[in-house]
Amino acid sequence: MAAYLAVVAWVVFWPSAGPATSSVAWMADVLGSIGAPAWMTGAIVEFLANIALFVPLSFLGSLLIVSWSRPRWLLIGFCASVVIELGQLAVLPDRSATVVDVVANTLGALLGAMLVLPLRNALTAQKTTFSN
Repeated sequence: MAAYLAVVAWVVFWPSAGPATSSVAWMADVLGSIGAPAWMTGAIVEFLANIALFVPLSFLGSLLIVSWSRPRWLLIGFCASVVIELGQLAVLPDRSATVVDVVANTLGALLGAMLVLPLRNALTAQKTTFSN
């Protein structure tokens, strides 16, 4: 979890949007070259990347702190995203803070919390099988 958080901090607080923008443009180009539909623009790729950025937060967090609910992880994802965007707005003039990023990051937190459910159910079933 610490390594994930360090990577997120590096990505979101990099002083300029250059590396992120060029990565999104590169991914959009790659997708276009392999036949992705025309609607798969850089903006869509960026939105999907922002979702993916927050999936591990609630996925790994749900595995580490099993007593926390999905709504709690959703709230944590939302609050973390708001703090990141406000931080970018306040101290990183070359970055753009957007509501769209907050929405995408929050969706990523929700997705991560949902993806952990099948794993938890499998582990619980396995534990029950071994204890009987």
